[in-house]
Parts: sequence; structure tokens; C-alpha cells
Amino acid sequence: MNRKVQLRLLIDFLMILCSLFVMGYQYTEVFLHEWLGVCFFVLFLLHNILNISWYKVIWKTKWTKTKILSVTINILLLIAFLTAVLSGILMSNYAFPFLNIHFAALTRKLHLTSTAWCFVFMSLHLGMHWESIFQMFKRKISKGKFADFLVTFSQTLGYMLVLYGVYVFFERKLWNELFLLVEFVFLNYQEFLFVYMIKQIAMMSLFTWIGLMLKKISEIIGGNDMKKVIGSFMMFLLLVCGCSAQKETTPDKKESKKAEVKEEVKEKNEEMKPEEKTESNRIRLKVGDQEIYATLLDNPTADSLKAMLPVTMTFEDFNNTEKIAYPKTPFTLEGTKKGAAPAEGDILVYAPWGNLSIFYHEYNYTDDLLAIGHIDEGLDILTSQTEDFKVTIELSE
Repeated sequence: MNRKVQLRLLIDFLMILCSLFVMGYQYTEVFLHEWLGVCFFVLFLLHNILNISWYKVIWKTKWTKTKILSVTINILLLIAFLTAVLSGILMSNYAFPFLNIHFAALTRKLHLTSTAWCFVFMSLHLGMHWESIFQMFKRKISKGKFADFLVTFSQTLGYMLVLYGVYVFFERKLWNELFLLVEFVFLNYQEFLFVYMIKQIAMMSLFTWIGLMLKKISEIIGGNDMKKVIGSFMMFLLLVCGCSAQKETTPDKKESKKAEVKEEVKEKNEEMKPEEKTESNRIRLKVGDQEIYATLLDNPTADSLKAMLPVTMTFEDFNNTEKIAYPKTPFTLEGTKKGAAPAEGDILVYAPWGNLSIFYHEYNYTDDLLAIGHIDEGLDILTSQTEDFKVTIELSE
């Protein structure tokens, strides 16, 4: 194995490892998440530079069904990757703060779905090359005493990971992110890093196996049959996602979830607001000639909002639950207790995207929310706004 091949394998391994940590935001927080994203981008560029020969011969070789499948996956991967990078840059608070660009709900949705598709297409891409990788592994251990055992063991482990990946796919409900059936992804902060890694590797193994199977099918059947196979697979995937989404939105489920959230709100809000409210923390929000009054908590994130005042922000509705806005100056997140179950009128900051949120409906508890205050009067003025609107926030005299 020459050094160039070794370097390729090292870059590919680092890229896979980096992708696992990038998707595990609950273990990295915002700052490290953004810089891991930058590292992933650099590794992606290096991967393409080291495989530049593929681009040189792409138009010179015969367009077989396998080649068409491979190129299609690569193009879709590139689109998903560039969308994830661009949306990430637009929301960046640390890696690219000098750009000072913020877009709201659309960018968040694009980042959510593009990262999920990037994970899927990267795994499919790996599956297209898995036979070559496994053959390389077999040659490496062929002279060893336990070569046959290691080959059998690795194959068995691979199939076990694929089967577990099916379970993780349904547990994670990845289709919600792929087809934007949800606005947020609620992360499990109580799950051990090792368990998370095993689950991600299992789900990656599932899509790698699917990529391998698609390649094998493309090698043995005709063009029209290939289209039928791919079409049937996509229809099956959409059917599974549609049935799952329908099941989740049944009235009984919704009412049960609503009751759970209501109880959770009551318990968690008692824990998240130990700070005393003071008169100096009273603020006024002006919407046209109408005024709304609120009280900020005593914590670093609330203080960073006070330091911006007076400030005018453009708010928009999000998820029929909250009004959100992106300040030009990032909030201070360090030193403020994380975790909140928003009640009506709560003012919070959503850490991953750095936006200010004013909730007019109760919502689930999440560790990514930081409580900074509460609307005292005039919440109905916010809820009556049906389009984007400007709000001037200032200290109340």
C-alpha cells in the first residue's frame, strides 16, 4: 500500500470520525460544533483533491449503470454538503462571526435536513466502495494466523451493526429530519458518548449496506429493471415515513403528549427560575405604537441582551409556538443555567442558533434553551402579528 493510498484512508477515517462528532451536538456545544464543521469541510476538500483523478476520467470511461448510480450519489452528496456548509456559515456565532449574517427559520430547516441527507449520501457513497475497502482489509490480514477468523468475525459484526442500524433508524426517526417533518431535533443529553457512537456507526452501517446492495443490483440487472428497483426502494422509504408521521399525529398521541408537556413545564419552570427579578431588569418592547412590558432574569445571557439596548429586531413566527429574532450581536451563553420548558410568555435564547425566542405556547423541555425573562403584560400584541414585524426593545423607565 503506497503512501497516497494510506493518506486517502487516513483522511477518510478522520472525515467519518469528524462527522460523528459534528452530528453529536449535545457533546460538543456550539463553539466546538462549529469548528468541527470547519474541520469536516477541510477534510472533504482534501478527500476530493486526493481523488482528483476520478474527475479527470469521468467523461472518458463508459457510462455503465453502476457509474451512473455512483455519479448520482456523489452529486446529491455534494449538494447536501454544500447546503449544510452554507446554512451553517449563515448561522455561525463563533467560526465566522465577522460575517454578521443571520437568517431565521428557513436556514435552520435547511441545515437540519441537509446534514441528515449528507449523512445518508456519505454512507451510500461508502457502500459503493465497500468491496474495495474490504478486499484491502483481507489482503492486509491474509498472512496472519487468525486471518479466516478475523474475516468471519468482521462480516458477522458488520451484519449485526446493519440490523441494529435498522432499529436505530426507527428509534431516531431520521425521516423526520430528512423530510422536514419536525422543526427541532431534541437531543439526548443523558446518553453516554459511547452509546451514541455505536448507534451512529450502526445507522451508517445500514446505509453503507444499502449502497453496497444498490451497486450489486446495478451490476446484474438491466437499465429498466434498475429504475424499477430504485423507484420501489424510494416508494417504500416514503411509505414508511408517511405511515410513521401519520401514526405520530393521531389525536390520542397528541393529547397524551400535550398532557406530558404541561406537567413537565410545571416541574421544570420551578427549577429554571431561581434568580430574583429586580426593577432594573424591566424592559419595554415597542411594536408600532403598542407597548409590551417584561422582566429579565439576573444571569449573563439576560445581561448581554441588556447591553444591546436599545435595539430593534425583526421577529417572525416559528412553529406556531414562538416569535423569534436574530440579534446582530451574539448572546453570552456561558454562566447561564441551561435547560427550560417554556411556558406562555417566557423569553429565552436558543443556544445552537443564537436566536431570541418569545414563546406564546408551552413547549417541551430542552437543554438547549436558556431562560432570560418573562412577558408581564401585552403578550397578545405579539401573538396578533401574522407577518414579520419589527420590535424595538429598551429599558423601561
